[in-house]
Amino acid sequence: ANFLGLKSTASQELLSAQESAQQGGAQLSGDFDLSFSLKGTLEKMLEDMRDARNTADLEEMKAQSAYSLTRQSKEQLAAEHKRHKAAAEAEKSQATKAKAAAEKSLELTETSLADDTAAWDLRKAAREGELEALAQASEIMKEGMKKE
Repeated sequence: ANFLGLKSTASQELLSAQESAQQGGAQLSGDFDLSFSLKGTLEKMLEDMRDARNTADLEEMKAQSAYSLTRQSKEQLAAEHKRHKAAAEAEKSQATKAKAAAEKSLELTETSLADDTAAWDLRKAAREGELEALAQASEIMKEGMKKE
């Protein structure tokens, strides 16, 4: 009876009543008879069992409520992590696209710079040739003026 959470006095009363009945009589000492004592013991056992069941039911409801709250909290946390992950992946995707565009722009700029440098070198060489020709022409003119 103790494994059901019953009080030990009710169990002892039941055992005592059973022993008395077995030892020889249906009458207990005093004004109580065996059936009254047994009825009281059984009623007490029933009350104790109901209390134990109610306590167990209450504890189970508390445990279910705690589990539900924990589960809900974990689900919310997982959803939040999922949203953050999606946002981070979108940001990474945009950064990757921006990097690719910047690298393409850099490549175009470097190509354009190389082309412009080559064109400048050609123009510079042409101008140097023109300056040299002008210097020679100037020398020729100076010599021609000296002869005259």
